[in-house]
Amino acid sequence: MVKVSEIMKRVVHTIQAGDTLDIAAKHIANDSISLLPVVEKVFVQESHIGEETNKNIGFLPAIEEDVMVGLITTRDIVVRAIANDMDPKKTPVSDVMTKDFACCRESDDIVDALAIMERRKVRRLFALDHKNRVVGLVSRHDIWSARNGIINRG
Repeated sequence: MVKVSEIMKRVVHTIQAGDTLDIAAKHIANDSISLLPVVEKVFVQESHIGEETNKNIGFLPAIEEDVMVGLITTRDIVVRAIANDMDPKKTPVSDVMTKDFACCRESDDIVDALAIMERRKVRRLFALDHKNRVVGLVSRHDIWSARNGIINRG
């Protein structure tokens, strides 16, 4: 069985929801990519801290983490923003991002990932690690290639 982690393209860039479209467009152009995961900073409690430590300090500390809230594509920028006369230097990514996205686990089998794609009617999935962080992107083409013995490790 081939795992998503074996064929996914590693996601190394994200963009904050509050960043403007011109920043997103520059990342997309400079990195020769077609989309960026959009993230927001949220505070989460460090629940892995032991009960004894919690008793000693009296609370569970919170840490700031990026959580994926959408994705921005070149099409989003052109069709939703530029075509509607939105100023890319003033319009935040969150105003035009695609909010409906699908994910799988990097540890999932590619057959399971393909089933998610079929069910959600999407061509690609974001792969999450065990801490729910976006670590990769897998497409139908990646899965097709892997199933046909043409594994392209990203």
